[in-house]
Amino acid sequence: MQERQYPRDIFDVNLLAVINVLDEARAHRLPFIQVSSSGAFGEIQFREGLDAETISEDVLKDPISFYGISKYAAEQTALRYADLFGTSVLIARVGVVYGPWEYATGVRHIFSAQLQMLRHAMAGRPVVLERDSLKDFTYSRDVGLGLVALCAAKDLSSKVFHVSAGSAWTLSDFAAQLQRHIPGFTFSVAAGDQPPNVKLSRAKDRVPLDISRIRNETGFEPTFGLERAVQDYVEWARETSCWRA
Repeated sequence: MQERQYPRDIFDVNLLAVINVLDEARAHRLPFIQVSSSGAFGEIQFREGLDAETISEDVLKDPISFYGISKYAAEQTALRYADLFGTSVLIARVGVVYGPWEYATGVRHIFSAQLQMLRHAMAGRPVVLERDSLKDFTYSRDVGLGLVALCAAKDLSSKVFHVSAGSAWTLSDFAAQLQRHIPGFTFSVAAGDQPPNVKLSRAKDRVPLDISRIRNETGFEPTFGLERAVQDYVEWARETSCWRA
């Protein structure tokens, strides 16, 4: 387990490195966008009494893992840094991301379910899901567009923004789209003692992140719906090889 093996590395990357970059931004009088994670909310899907249809930026955070703790600490550190030194700081809290340029770097221990599925499909293997999952899975190109929108926006009234898909779909929906582009590909959900070959990082799903704030303040709108995203993803995979490792 990553937490047990590399606790210091997690904080070095997610928190201390942020301070280093903030120092550089201040020295060169540059604005700074902290790319954070919905992991900052912690295990919000298990919270009693949470029956909202979406999660706003201001919902109470209670991260448990070192990853979530370090991400939320980095958010708070960046905002405090801005107060102390006058550096322009925004927080972009990103949803559940998949898509181009996710590949093995030696850091992540579980890849997105979409990359796992793509690898099996492109190799001609059937997919067996650990379970189906409904989330606001967000295409990486849309995340990029959201960050560009924040960079270009003027006179923002908020400091923290969600960058996500704004709607949810299932892994089965994704697999069905893969079938349109990869002939012969099949998928199922594990039944009984059947071993899955696609594993998920969470035991339970959460409701989507609310993106009304970034939509209202910057005009950002996700452009890669599921159908377009899968087509683009498969085309990218056929033109590259880094994702295979």
